[in-house]
Amino acid sequence: MRTMQQMGRWVWAAVALAGCDRLETATSIAAIEECDGFLCKNSPELLYDGFHGFPSSGQPNEQGMWIRSVDNRPQLYDASGGAWDLHVEEHRIIGKRASGETLRGPKLKKATIVIDRESAPTFVIRIDAVREIIFPFGKKQKLDAYTMIRYLIHEPPPPPFPTGRDRMVCNRMPIPSPGEQIDDLLGMNAEEVVVFAGDFLDIHNARIWCNGSWINFGCAGHTLAKLLLTRNTCQSQERRPGDDEATLARARQATLKLLVADYCDIGAHFTVSGEPLVWKGGLITDFATDPTTLEARWNERGAICLQIPRLQANPAPPEAGFPPNIWTDIVGKCQNRTPPHCANTNPSDFDGALRVSANRLAL
Repeated sequence: MRTMQQMGRWVWAAVALAGCDRLETATSIAAIEECDGFLCKNSPELLYDGFHGFPSSGQPNEQGMWIRSVDNRPQLYDASGGAWDLHVEEHRIIGKRASGETLRGPKLKKATIVIDRESAPTFVIRIDAVREIIFPFGKKQKLDAYTMIRYLIHEPPPPPFPTGRDRMVCNRMPIPSPGEQIDDLLGMNAEEVVVFAGDFLDIHNARIWCNGSWINFGCAGHTLAKLLLTRNTCQSQERRPGDDEATLARARQATLKLLVADYCDIGAHFTVSGEPLVWKGGLITDFATDPTTLEARWNERGAICLQIPRLQANPAPPEAGFPPNIWTDIVGKCQNRTPPHCANTNPSDFDGALRVSANRLAL
């Protein structure tokens, strides 16, 4: 695999966002025979069971899951079982105690986070490795990437990575092509998770807004990680002269709509994991590789105009569940609100949009 320095420029593929029926179909098919409810051997399934964001107050999320807490403070347990208050600061997990002690970085190895659920068994997230990475855009700020294993609380703990790969929180599935994974991770390894606070994601409507009491977990190559690493979250975004909060919020929202291909702002997502795509806007000032055709121009309400949908330029495999003619699906879901074709088909021209996406050749 090429290093960041060797690659120079990145390729970003649009990736499914957890929580929607279409996405579960599109992203779980590779492991469907290995999955039985929660006990899925391919770990991205954990995300589709609700493990992607939690209130820092210890209250349940929308999927009825919460981080085990004491006095409304989520807990982190070190390798010896000692309890620490769990904080997320500057995109890092930090354990804190009233004495002023902290637990962070490599010292988090073998620490655990317990996830309780309303109608299913409790499970445990174990941190097996911590690695420092650097934002690929903007200021060269550092953050932590975590390798995490998960298991039900009544099970024997699995062996550490790589032996326990089938129990990893993040382990990207090769849809549509394993080759598309290589350039898509923005400095993360395929099994890693980033953790950040400050954004609430409405997974049903593909909307994001600032919420300082929310903690998010994003797998490499997936939407949450991409939002963070391209600096499109509330705490990672860089403010330019003249930017107010409304301007920044529109930029974040436009990026989310682009990543999940919510063309007509109804929460429908017309993409699959690893779909070939390049885009630009914000700190991303140029396409990562040469585009072939314009896909769409975007603002915070979805696509301003739509030329060639990504699933038309590079169709998903049949098992992903999309019809052969993706336009039929788009028109049907958008209910007569399908974006118009783009009069200007130059993919390098923003033409007033906040973000622009283009198709590219598959690897």
